[in-house]
Amino acid sequence: MEMRNIPKPATPDYYADLGVPQHASSWDIKTAWFRLAKRFHPDKIAPGQAVDAEEFRRIREAYNCLKDQRRRSQYDAYYFEIKAQWAVYREQQERLRRQEEQKRAEDEARRRRAAGQRAARERADGERARGMEEAERIAREEAARQKLREERERRAEERSRDAARRAREQQELAARERLRREEEAKRKAAEARQREEQAIRREEERKRRLEEEMRRKEEEQRELARQRRQREAARRSEKAARKARAEQDKAARERLKMAQVQEKLDEWRRNWSSLREAADRLENQHQPAKQTMNPGGCSHQDPWWVKKKGRTVCAFCGVARRQWALYCPTCLVAACPACKQKQCTKTSEKSH
Repeated sequence: MEMRNIPKPATPDYYADLGVPQHASSWDIKTAWFRLAKRFHPDKIAPGQAVDAEEFRRIREAYNCLKDQRRRSQYDAYYFEIKAQWAVYREQQERLRRQEEQKRAEDEARRRRAAGQRAARERADGERARGMEEAERIAREEAARQKLREERERRAEERSRDAARRAREQQELAARERLRREEEAKRKAAEARQREEQAIRREEERKRRLEEEMRRKEEEQRELARQRRQREAARRSEKAARKARAEQDKAARERLKMAQVQEKLDEWRRNWSSLREAADRLENQHQPAKQTMNPGGCSHQDPWWVKKKGRTVCAFCGVARRQWALYCPTCLVAACPACKQKQCTKTSEKSH
């Protein structure tokens, strides 16, 4: 039977892989991981070469499991069985190793016996008898050694069973202690949740009172704002009424003023019309030839052109007037100041 034919347990012994006991702290596990990682890392074993990193993967898998508290708790729940399986596996490995050593010793003994027999046959019958005695002595010694090995194996099995029993007891004690701590933690968590709920209820009550106070203040502010808006609306309404009355008064004064101006313009037009007729008669008497007039038929002799505000276009040069223009009192044609001056100058020259 060879060692490679013995199947390993399905679950690794992570504590044994890292060389720490089951009750080791997280710091001890981390320290063991760093120490073994430096020792078995492929770059430390053979830098720059491709080597088998099975040992490094094994300790890394053990550290990844034990550093996680949840996975470690699940692993510890079955560790006493895993540890017992590995103890049996190591014991079988040790037994097989001793058996192989015994087999090698027996082979060596047989080889020696064969050599002794050949030597005895070659030397003499006397030497053959001595060789037989030596072989018997070796056999007796081997039997004694075999008996001693069996006794050692039996004691080792007993120690392994005792260790497994003690490990189970320790595991049960650890499980009970862990259960007690979990129950204590649950009780404290329940008390903390109860205190937190009470604090939340008090905070909600305080917020409710604060919201009611804020709503009351907001209602008061809205009422004050509504009253202010009403007063402001009344003030604006009164102001708008005063402004409207002022504008109406101003518009009435403007209309009155324009009517007065229009009356004056009409009177001026009548006066100038009579004067122009008289001038035309005199001119016709002295100059029988017909005088050329502007296309509109108005000579624009009145120097008192009216200035009016507003947008218009000069009837003579076509320039747009954006703010004000001069209007002829006779034909009411619009003109810019330059064209008005030119028309008055032409009229004066013609009259002379």
